[in-house]
Amino acid sequence: MVVEYLISIAFLEANSNKLNKFEMMVLKWFLFVQMVPALFGEGILSTQNVDYGIAFTPDEKTAYVVRHSGEWGGRNNPPSKIYKYVMENHVWNYKGLADFSDNTSEWSDSDVFITPDGKKAYFTSNRPYKGKPGEDDSDIWMMEKSEQGWESPRPVNEVNSSGYEASPVTDRNGNLYFTSIRPEGIGLGDIYISIKKEDGSFTKPKLLPGDVNSEFGEWNLIISPSADWIIFESSGRESGLTSYGDLYLSFLGKDGKWQKPRHLTEINTEGSDLNPRILSSSGSLVFASTKKMSNKGSDFYTIQLSELGIDFYK
Repeated sequence: MVVEYLISIAFLEANSNKLNKFEMMVLKWFLFVQMVPALFGEGILSTQNVDYGIAFTPDEKTAYVVRHSGEWGGRNNPPSKIYKYVMENHVWNYKGLADFSDNTSEWSDSDVFITPDGKKAYFTSNRPYKGKPGEDDSDIWMMEKSEQGWESPRPVNEVNSSGYEASPVTDRNGNLYFTSIRPEGIGLGDIYISIKKEDGSFTKPKLLPGDVNSEFGEWNLIISPSADWIIFESSGRESGLTSYGDLYLSFLGKDGKWQKPRHLTEINTEGSDLNPRILSSSGSLVFASTKKMSNKGSDFYTIQLSELGIDFYK
């Protein structure tokens, strides 16, 4: 963080007699780069389109990207779809539409997430299913992994409502966290938790306890595998840089309640910042951002979790 960066610079200056000017410049640049989010998957995962959601398999060799070809914040955008990429020879290669996302339909698929063990995947869609016609409000869908690939997705009826559901993620125990707009909420949108039962189903959703939810909007999120910290998007808060939403960090307290969130000034921009995901092998965060409200697209960026005050490997 900024304080740590300044301390490191001061240390370098104090030992400048041991380094030449070029070595000093390189070290200062290296320290600075560690603090600044870097563009992720430039030209491949991050394109000229609206790339605003991403998920990785546990081995981090397959990525699923959510995108559409319209404009960020536009009213009449084409439906979002989910696309597959595979890492081959250290390069992300496009493999086409994910087999669970239908490019021929008018329905949108979004918010893809793969569980820490890689055995299940979740996403949201406004596609129709038995008992519910296709509509503007999205629902949560789940599918399991077999030797042949992903099985057919099914709606998670235990948590879906007549309202809006989005951003399903799980911890390593399979407990489900998601956002929803429903009557029992306290804000424009809120984060809920459903505990996984022994039979694999989920308990009735409850508002996340503590200080995460507010009178404003809480939206897409990521939970740590051990469920001891959460990063989420919130819009409308006084600390936000824009009305479209910034990312916040909260830690789980010893009392089992989530503590007051911290505005992540290290990564928030003058645009919309959203949809965080974890790369476990490198202990880093990947998230989407428009950078500025005037930008018509969004891209992915990455930063070390340690720069946000998170000790991922503790």
